[in-house]
Amino acid sequence: MRLILHVGMGKTGTSSIQRALQGNAQTLAAQDALYLGMWFSAIDTKFDGHDGLMAFCNSTAEQQVEYARLFKQALAKTADANGTRTFIMSNEGLFDRVDKILPFLNALRGELDVSVLAYMRDPHQWLPSAFHQWSLRHKTYEGPMRSFSDFAPELIKQYEAIRIWQGHFSDILDVRLHDKGTDVVADFAKGCGLTLDLPDVRHLERSEPAETYLRAAFNARLATGGMPETFDRQVHNVHARPVPTFETLMDLCFKHDNIDGIVEEQRELFEFIKKNLGFDFLSGPPTAPRQPDQAALQTRLIDYLIEITLEQSIRLKRLEKLAHERSQNEGG
Repeated sequence: MRLILHVGMGKTGTSSIQRALQGNAQTLAAQDALYLGMWFSAIDTKFDGHDGLMAFCNSTAEQQVEYARLFKQALAKTADANGTRTFIMSNEGLFDRVDKILPFLNALRGELDVSVLAYMRDPHQWLPSAFHQWSLRHKTYEGPMRSFSDFAPELIKQYEAIRIWQGHFSDILDVRLHDKGTDVVADFAKGCGLTLDLPDVRHLERSEPAETYLRAAFNARLATGGMPETFDRQVHNVHARPVPTFETLMDLCFKHDNIDGIVEEQRELFEFIKKNLGFDFLSGPPTAPRQPDQAALQTRLIDYLIEITLEQSIRLKRLEKLAHERSQNEGG
């Protein structure tokens, strides 16, 4: 049996790879391959999710050796049931935690044909992306928001993990370059020796600048860390309902495409109106309204938003007061 362990690093197209693996179940099955997902669920469901991964990494060396035995046993059972010969696991969280799972990996490689696949990026590209992900989008620390110059020296230490991977697993390690021109799903498939149906649209985890700004403004209010889902629940879930652009709504409200053609299609009707009522709507220059000035409209929208925000603030304070008074009365 063969195990392909994709370990990241983070912000090198891991989400795209994981989505492609999830969407290629049948294609993989035809090659006697199976995607296990991100977690060590095959050992125990208590290792699901981020907290489960932390529990796995914090287990003792003796426990990890036993987990390796259980993991191999679970894969062998699956192989016997459906003929799977290649198993794939992908979790970018493993890259900089290699020192925490050495007993597991060393025990596993003695039992299975293990290969480890990782990606690395130029730090000039990686650091801004990592800062966006783990400081602005997901606040991974407590206290006030940290600047790039303050947090980046800590982030860049993630590269240090490659020393451990190289030192312990150079014979089974394949480190590939990720750059702006990389089709990471196609490259990953090539590195694994597998065929994957490539997505039509490349998945990008990074949000647009306006969303990034709002998430940072929200996280700056938190004394503790903050997951992206907290913003989604309390402010706006842009994935459930994307925010329309200003230009899109401008066109929707004020763009009058093909008005002459629409009127022309009803020429016979307007000829009738001209003949019987004397109103000539078919000659002369078009009189359709023009689009308003965008800058002036945006400035005026700010006036409206300030007024709406103040009104809502007053109403919320009144509701809070009423709720407090009702609570006091009921308590008394």
